[in-house]
Amino acid sequence: MPSSDTLPVIFLAFANDHQNYLYKLTEEQNALREALESAESEGLCKVVYETDTDLDKIFKVFNKYKERIAVFHYGGHADDYTLLLKRGDGSRQVAHAGGLVDFLADQKGLQVVFINGCSSRQQAEELRDKGVPAVIGTLEPINDSMATVLSEAFYSALAAGRSLKQAWEGARKRVLAERGSEGYQLGGERSAGRRNAAKTVSFPWELYIRPGSEKVLEWNLPREAQNPLFGLPLPEKYYRRLPASPFLGLHYFKKEDAAIFFGRGAQIRQLYNHILDVHPIILFYGKTGVGKSSLLYAGLLPRIEDQFSVIYVRRNQSLGLTGTLEEALTEGILTGEDNDEKNL
Repeated sequence: MPSSDTLPVIFLAFANDHQNYLYKLTEEQNALREALESAESEGLCKVVYETDTDLDKIFKVFNKYKERIAVFHYGGHADDYTLLLKRGDGSRQVAHAGGLVDFLADQKGLQVVFINGCSSRQQAEELRDKGVPAVIGTLEPINDSMATVLSEAFYSALAAGRSLKQAWEGARKRVLAERGSEGYQLGGERSAGRRNAAKTVSFPWELYIRPGSEKVLEWNLPREAQNPLFGLPLPEKYYRRLPASPFLGLHYFKKEDAAIFFGRGAQIRQLYNHILDVHPIILFYGKTGVGKSSLLYAGLLPRIEDQFSVIYVRRNQSLGLTGTLEEALTEGILTGEDNDEKNL
């Protein structure tokens, strides 16, 4: 486990405006702080939280934490070329994209920038093109309430150990589930310019990925914090009957050996995240004896059996790989396994 001085930093910056006050912004601030509190207490990250944010605060935080800052979130008024900030005396301060974009792009540890304000597409695309792996921006004015729902769902998923892709997809579906096709901008939008209460029907948020940086979609806090098994505990029953010896020689580890299987946490997390992905069919291969069976049987399967009905089979040489899979699936479907409510 790394020390607190090396944990990834999530920098949350908010700025409201007395003239065009965002009534849900305070709710978003509190929701994100609460969502990330568990991740911080579990040693997955450090959260830096600023309200009434101005340029001085942004630069000071980045200069203090440098490459440790992995996620930068801005909540407030925005448009294609500016962020509307707030000085300590309450006066407005406009942050122009021309300088801020270049500054953020120079931060080598930065993986995700989330601009949760209106019409920030231009800034998002520039950040992506200048080197930030993943940027969330908006195509048009956004509704204050839905902006809060989206960001809370996104950071709650990250705090639970989900990958960037899973967190984004879950947050998007959360907003769609609540608003459907009604439209997202019904007044109270986060525009740095003139207010516009016209209804829009497209989903205004967009995740921009820099070409060649698609691996950022797998980015997650447990891996960054070197605690890949966070949120994937081994069920208590596996500790009740420990094997007589922690060493099995040349034999592979089985499910009953799960309590003494160690050293593959990163691979277990990666496989787990792939299973929860929209394309959960995985080809997992390697040379004989490298530990594929042990990783699956003792590392992964005990951690997913409470969520899924698991059928574990070893390749039948007479049936071949396809025949073995067909037989296993047929048997599982016919028997219904042990819980019809679980995914197979």
